[in-house]
Amino acid sequence: MTIAREALARAVALKFLLSRRRSDRILKFVLEEIAGHLRNRERVELRGFGSFRTVEAEGHAYESEDAGRQVAVPPHLRCVFRPSKNLLKKPAKKRNT
Repeated sequence: MTIAREALARAVALKFLLSRRRSDRILKFVLEEIAGHLRNRERVELRGFGSFRTVEAEGHAYESEDAGRQVAVPPHLRCVFRPSKNLLKKPAKKRNT
């Protein structure tokens, strides 16, 4: 199951009695802050949830079946998420929403 940002914002709005617009702005702000720190290659830790960090992926080439030729992939950054021990050991709760 995939959850969209809008659904998260709606859940925040309901939980904290905020307008959807305000909860969406808060959520966007938090996500932009996390993304900014990751762009600066900083580690982001959310205790009880997990941590995010960026790693440099080496460039490589692969054979493209569509193009029928080698395609070069330049070095780039990847985002890695490591879940906390708490997140891994707790079973998912059924949601009534």
